Amino acid sequence: MPMASPKQYTAEIECAKARFTYSESKGEKVMILSNGKLAKTLTGKEAVKFLSKIDQLASEEQAQLLMAKITGQFKFGNERQGKLSKS
Repeated sequence: MPMASPKQYTAEIECAKARFTYSESKGEKVMILSNGKLAKTLTGKEAVKFLSKIDQLASEEQAQLLMAKITGQFKFGNERQGKLSKS
């Protein structure tokens, strides 16, 4: 079994940490995936705007935050408990 080079290993770890990914398709269409499942589809001007924003970001963490905000899945783990919740 061949050993992975350090660069490949680092890339695999970074990919494993990434919750969100996206893919472009023809006709100004972008699909944002969360853990491999479709979370949101962007079309037209919304897709073009997303692609221009994501190209300008400096880090993977910023890209993950942008995709989380667009899909509405960025509040997990930090919501306050309501008065009526029983935990």
